[in-house]
Amino acid sequence: MTSLNLSSFGFPRRRSAVCRFLAIVITIALLFLIFAQQNTSAALTSKHPNDIDSTPVLLQQQSQPRDRSTDHTELVPHKARSIENIHEREISHAGHQHQASIQNAGQKVVTDTESVFMTNFWSTMALMPSELSMKALMAPFVDTGDEHLKDVATRVRIFKTAFEAWEDLHRVASEDQVGFSNILQRLRSPGNSAVDIRNAIQRYDEFRYYVNRLGITLFPGTNLAFGDHLLLHASFYKAGRGIVLTLGDHQVYMVLTSIRAFRRMGCTLPIEIMYLGEEDLGEEFRVMLEEIPGVITRDLSIMVDDQGWELKGWAMKPWAVLMSSFQEVLFMDADVLFFVDPETLFEDPQYQATGALFFKDRNLGREEKRKWLKKVLPSPISGKVKENRLWTGESGHMQDSGIVVIDKWVHFVPVLLATRLNGIDRDGNSDTGKKGVYEMVYGDKETFWLSWEMAGVHDYAFHSGPTGILGILKEPEAERSLEPDGGAEETDTQEEDQSPRVSAKVTKAVSPQNHTACSPQLLHLGNTGRPLWLNGWISQNKFSAPNDVDIDNFQVFLKEPVKKNPSGKTEMWELEENNVCCLTVDSFTEISKDDKHALEVMILLAKEYEWEV
Repeated sequence: MTSLNLSSFGFPRRRSAVCRFLAIVITIALLFLIFAQQNTSAALTSKHPNDIDSTPVLLQQQSQPRDRSTDHTELVPHKARSIENIHEREISHAGHQHQASIQNAGQKVVTDTESVFMTNFWSTMALMPSELSMKALMAPFVDTGDEHLKDVATRVRIFKTAFEAWEDLHRVASEDQVGFSNILQRLRSPGNSAVDIRNAIQRYDEFRYYVNRLGITLFPGTNLAFGDHLLLHASFYKAGRGIVLTLGDHQVYMVLTSIRAFRRMGCTLPIEIMYLGEEDLGEEFRVMLEEIPGVITRDLSIMVDDQGWELKGWAMKPWAVLMSSFQEVLFMDADVLFFVDPETLFEDPQYQATGALFFKDRNLGREEKRKWLKKVLPSPISGKVKENRLWTGESGHMQDSGIVVIDKWVHFVPVLLATRLNGIDRDGNSDTGKKGVYEMVYGDKETFWLSWEMAGVHDYAFHSGPTGILGILKEPEAERSLEPDGGAEETDTQEEDQSPRVSAKVTKAVSPQNHTACSPQLLHLGNTGRPLWLNGWISQNKFSAPNDVDIDNFQVFLKEPVKKNPSGKTEMWELEENNVCCLTVDSFTEISKDDKHALEVMILLAKEYEWEV
């Protein structure tokens, strides 16, 4: 048999070549795998929230996240300083990257609950600013006046988006209370690698520092009582309704009169009275106040850190609202008197729709602040601002802050901002050139709606009922009786929404008569035309004894026209001495028997006390 010599065909040489080729292929494959592993490791250990591959594969989910970055960019104005534009680009980019990573993610299977949690977690982390933007947000404020307020408004809107996302991530609410999830424990999910856990926890720590530090920067003094805005806000959840006042020794008898009067109307709401230490409201007076069922006094001075400024006067109002224990607050000035049960204001349709009900001031004195508002408020300017008297030029007075009704759970950030405008930003300093808020608007009263607008929140309402004046007709010409003598018609109006039904006799002149009444008080009426509440006490001087007050001082009330001056007059309001204002209109209304009785009760209660003049 002839054997086949394979070597003659060159097989040994070919086998050697094949082996060398395979060795090269295997080497290249190994090098590729090592390189890919290094890249993956670098991505997993990156700390920057805007890196596309920085989200651990383990934590990526396939469901779509809530795009909070989109919500945020809508709040940031298009033309503003660099702090807005830098942060807008960053968070928008981070949001798109995060969505892409979720859509292309991975292999691991998790429960629906865990999927939603991780989606929310990484959506929240995507709001973390870059180092450059972080420095700008945390930097001390250097501007003053309107430029300063614009800077504050911009930062507050950024904070609001971050805080609400942060709170959303933690909050676990039940029917009657709210708690917080332990995020760090949830991130330590079984089966996660050490790298994945470390990366997620580091992101969490960085965001916690960011949102807490920004809150301290923007709202100094608000963390003394609770130490954390998350805990402060949580304390309002399902915390009920109540009335809040601020007062000192010289206002005690006014408040005692007012509370006793509306308690007789059936109001059982709990009441918190805020004061600033023993020297502001003495123990004897506190005991008197707390003898009324449902009334407690609280020392506001130990709840607020006013280092660098002084909490006092009008500025206490938003601080008292914030630090009160209620979710829904009816704040009232010490010199306010009610004709109806104040609790009815919580049922007002405008309050129910918005969670924030304000009242208008007298439409007194033409003053346009449109240019100022454009400088203060980030664009676009809301429709409500364009209807505001400060924008239209009707008046420099828009709000009467004698009563504000606020749901703090809904409007937490605007209330925080109101404390700043009445706190560290309140007063100017001629030595340093600082211009304070109270130099730009009249005291505290415009800072409420302004805080809502600066925070980018437009859910608030000004009560639709008219303002007016309560008193005696002033007769510059021949005396006229209240009853018309053939030249007028009488109609009845009935209260439908605020109190028991009553009849009020209305006298309307067929031809304009320019009826005038003068008083230091401002009357607020309901939508049906009946008096709701009175700001300014019942005597000509609110700090004098009411011994000279007589029910005959209150015979009629006049309603302020809506954007219309009376015939023959250039201004419907005229300011006289001692804060007395005169209103001239074309008609008047006699006070009803029920309202007269309410006033009689107030006067009798006031005269029970030994006033110190």
